[in-house]
Amino acid sequence: MQKKNNRATLRSRVFQASTWTVGGHFTGQVLRLASNLIMTRLLVPEMFGVMAVVTVIMNGLSSLSQTGIDQCIVNSERGAERTFLNTAWVVQAGRGMLIGLAVVLVALALYFAGASHWLPAGSVYADPLLPAVLAVSSLSVVIAGFRSTYATALYRQVHVGKNTLTELAGTVVGLLAMIVWAVYDRSIWALAVGGIAAEIVRTWLSHAWVAEGKNRFEWDAAAFAEILHFGKWIFVATIFFYLSSQSDRLLLGGLISAGELGVYAIAFFLAAALQQIVGAISTKVIFPALREVHNADTARLGAVYYRVRQYIDLAAYATAGLLFSSGDLLVRLLYDDRYTEAGWMLKILSLSLLGVGFRTVDQCLLALGHVRWISILTATQGVALVIMIPLAFHLAGLEGAIWAIALSFIPNVLLSWWFMQRLGMLHMVLELWLLAIFPLAYLLGIGLRQLLGL
Repeated sequence: MQKKNNRATLRSRVFQASTWTVGGHFTGQVLRLASNLIMTRLLVPEMFGVMAVVTVIMNGLSSLSQTGIDQCIVNSERGAERTFLNTAWVVQAGRGMLIGLAVVLVALALYFAGASHWLPAGSVYADPLLPAVLAVSSLSVVIAGFRSTYATALYRQVHVGKNTLTELAGTVVGLLAMIVWAVYDRSIWALAVGGIAAEIVRTWLSHAWVAEGKNRFEWDAAAFAEILHFGKWIFVATIFFYLSSQSDRLLLGGLISAGELGVYAIAFFLAAALQQIVGAISTKVIFPALREVHNADTARLGAVYYRVRQYIDLAAYATAGLLFSSGDLLVRLLYDDRYTEAGWMLKILSLSLLGVGFRTVDQCLLALGHVRWISILTATQGVALVIMIPLAFHLAGLEGAIWAIALSFIPNVLLSWWFMQRLGMLHMVLELWLLAIFPLAYLLGIGLRQLLGL
């Protein structure tokens, strides 16, 4: 009876957490879309291209110093202790400051490389605004390093409501700051200021409203050792995850102009919306839930994993089919003629959604303690992108590169199946039966186009 009650309690918490996460990210995406529509009418595409590279560089430096603090707090038996949380906060803050310093150094390097004409002419990296915007944007990662670790500890009980509202509050303030600045000064600084304002609000609220304790300077050598031990494979996995999720813009920044990358950034923004929601659910809901299931009854882990997957796959395959048939119409409806080229890009990128459900494999492996396998999985897609994008661009230009980006998930899927087979958890019928949703959604999209004469 007790086990049944625990299952019901977990199911209830997972449902509530999923509702909060999906609702929060859906609301956030709606707000970002609204802001994006406003900003694309106030700013030129080149500015979005430069800002895409700024984001990629900052994320890359963050990956190089990743210690898996959030996951360690959720996973550790000491994750609710004051001493452990304070030590984690000190490590997190120090990491943020080091990343900020590294971003400034990269900005200086880009400035001197540009002045010496060492960068590809006409590429985003040669844009004279990039070093200054990069240096100023470094403030956001420094500020984020001071977020409360007590707020992170709420994920241990699969409680995400307050953290979700904090993220939304930061998004709203950041978007308002961005729009107000752009109305008075139509420059790229509006995008940089928005990001900094968002992090100030999120960090302040994490201490003032979300946290159930106050962080202060405290150091525990055993806690620090545990964080480092847990983070060693997270560090490797994060670097490769960076390559798999960011190397498209990192590489394209050296191959195409800022204007072309700005248009691509719009297509990527629309295609990645669902992926971001799934990513948030995976880390904030699915991992804590699978960890709890594994601790209570490992035999149920596979069944719970596939139950989660079926909902994600249903949404992903349906969205992919509709966008593959009508992505160009969506772009024409939302944006002006300067962004028309994003339409065909979005149609191709929609195929990447077919691999979205496999992001939950990482959380299943993490719950089982197979962190090394996660590193191998993320490395596979990252390496595939690094090889395929330049090769495809050389053979077929920008369109070829985008096809490579869209299909880069395939090696990852095959390797995921192999790992799941080794664990005795692979069920191919459950993996494949929802794939029929994709052609049905595609035909629905084509039918709507015919009906509307588009």
